[in-house]
Amino acid sequence: MESSSSTSTLFAITPMIRRNVHRCRAISADTLMTVLNRLLQETDSRSEKQKALDDFRFLLRLGVDVNERVGGTILLVRAARSGHRAAIAALLREEAEPNTALANGTTALHEASRRGHPLSVGLLLAGGADPNSKQATSGMRALHVSFEDPLTGQRALEVVRVLVSKGAEVNARGQYGRTALLLACRYQNLPAALYLISKGADVCARDRMDGSTALHFASEYGQTELITLLLSKGADVECRDQDQQRPLHMAAGNGWMETAVLLVSKGAQVDALDVQRCTPLHHAVADDNAPLVSFLLSKKANPNLQNGQGRTPLMVASEAGFTEIVRLLLEGGADRRVGTGNGTTALDMARRRRHQDIVSLLRSESESRSETPADREKEAQIDDAALAYYRA
Repeated sequence: MESSSSTSTLFAITPMIRRNVHRCRAISADTLMTVLNRLLQETDSRSEKQKALDDFRFLLRLGVDVNERVGGTILLVRAARSGHRAAIAALLREEAEPNTALANGTTALHEASRRGHPLSVGLLLAGGADPNSKQATSGMRALHVSFEDPLTGQRALEVVRVLVSKGAEVNARGQYGRTALLLACRYQNLPAALYLISKGADVCARDRMDGSTALHFASEYGQTELITLLLSKGADVECRDQDQQRPLHMAAGNGWMETAVLLVSKGAQVDALDVQRCTPLHHAVADDNAPLVSFLLSKKANPNLQNGQGRTPLMVASEAGFTEIVRLLLEGGADRRVGTGNGTTALDMARRRRHQDIVSLLRSESESRSETPADREKEAQIDDAALAYYRA
């Protein structure tokens, strides 16, 4: 591969070339792509940048087909990817077709949007780019791809504003049936989400992969401000995805106390069951989140509901070794005697995992119930024998 200095020498436009330009045959798009790549190279020299731009503009006038494909791409898409507005403008002046797509349907507008170049997006739209063109393979539009690159996500709002102002369809669906609002929530871009809602984005739209709504994504990432707005615009606090998970399940499973408090205050059911028959309390327990467990119990969450495997939150905590959670559940009314289909109890699970602190907690709980001294003595012998066995 040649260095930038040798490339610069190879494509320097000398006075002799300029004097004899009328004798030149049209150069190839491949040659012009090489010059464009030199123009797009990082350099601290303003004079070098200007010289490269002058060379590029000069060669454009030699009659090159600016829409010819070179190595799977085209000149305008390459310039848009880097957000080089002068190169984009020069190509548009030479009749570069702004809606020419690569094999996968990507256009210059897709690239400028994905890379977070709002001014280039505006320039392309002014040059005739279709704000609603779709990628052939995914159906993604410029509005959708503006959220894809995490490095340019902070500029997505600027890109979205330009696209919507020029006619981009706010509720258009892309890959997996996701709208721009769903993507903004999924990528935690609160400013863009708020803007899209102000422009009429459907707050109840679901993606077609798992049925998630904007409220599911916002709850998963603890976006309380966005949740408040979504609910005020008609989002259903009890909406379910294909796994029957509600937003409260998402908040509880990801440890978002403030989000859970907000959702419950707006009517979320604390004992809602997902497809695995897990409640938000099951999810909070599995996340070892004592404050959230305490909150749900204070809102009358039932600690004795069994999931699809017959496990109560107490069993989940006992098997995992979450001593503080076990204590909270017992104080909240969890029944240590509840068993799975084969009769396994929370105490059995704690014994099997050798969680002695939890075994002691559960054993002391039995002393506050109606077991006889003989029952407790027998159980203590079983505990000691089981622990000795598992330690062997």
